[in-house]
Amino acid sequence: MLVDGENVWESEDSDRELFMLQLGMERERFYPALIMTLTAATVLGVLMFDSAAAGAYVLWFLGAGLAFLSIREAVPKPWPIDAPVAWGLLLAGISVALLLPSLPAGWALWLAVCALCAYSGGIYMARRLALPALVLVLVVPSAGFLYLLLSFPLSRLCTILTVGILKLLGVRCGFDQAIIYVGESRIAVTAACSGIELLEAMLLLGWLIVHFEQKTLGGRFLHFLTLLPAIVLSNTLRLVVVILLYLMIGDCAFDEPLHSIFGYCVVILTVLLMFGTGKIVRKREAAEHEE
Repeated sequence: MLVDGENVWESEDSDRELFMLQLGMERERFYPALIMTLTAATVLGVLMFDSAAAGAYVLWFLGAGLAFLSIREAVPKPWPIDAPVAWGLLLAGISVALLLPSLPAGWALWLAVCALCAYSGGIYMARRLALPALVLVLVVPSAGFLYLLLSFPLSRLCTILTVGILKLLGVRCGFDQAIIYVGESRIAVTAACSGIELLEAMLLLGWLIVHFEQKTLGGRFLHFLTLLPAIVLSNTLRLVVVILLYLMIGDCAFDEPLHSIFGYCVVILTVLLMFGTGKIVRKREAAEHEE
């Protein structure tokens, strides 16, 4: 009977291995892929249950896409310390949940997901999937909070840059917080003017540009860091043009269709800036490779 039981276990193991081979995935990629699929599906279910805003779904697509590409491009490298590191991450997650109740539960869940990826796929897979897991478990559920957190700083930064450029062009103006004073007029730099309302969509679009423009992980990370400055610069130039146009034609500068046209121009300019910075990053990496 014991031999039969061993044969059954061996048969089940061989069936699992055959199934993984049919999917074109070895064990170290299959189980992390399964873990990330379950994580993404759970987060999506929560978003649908809570009737989340559209921006949260965009961030979900970003996290799911990052996970998919990280797994597809991975070449697993098992290490002897994979299991101890996995147990250490799990212990850290439990400690965060029990000892730091003031922290969001997402931090403990993120450490738990990383622990499962490290145990099933090794440290290499855990390292590759740490960022996608962070986006899915922490960033997506906090999309509304992040919107509020970044809204005022971006509005104020665009205000300061806009006033600086206008003064260089000879326009007498000033600012207070996120309000620009031009003569007797007061122009509020709202969330829409700062680009925060486009942030989720631009994050997804920027990630697609970075993925196809760069071939190395370091290059993609460096290129992606230029996205937020590109958004701020594009929106600052829009504000400058709108205010100059306001001085010439009055309130019509803020009405349709000009408002929508300037919004499309911001997206186009941001994309062009991303392609431009992508070339700089590629040249930098090529120069380092030659050295």
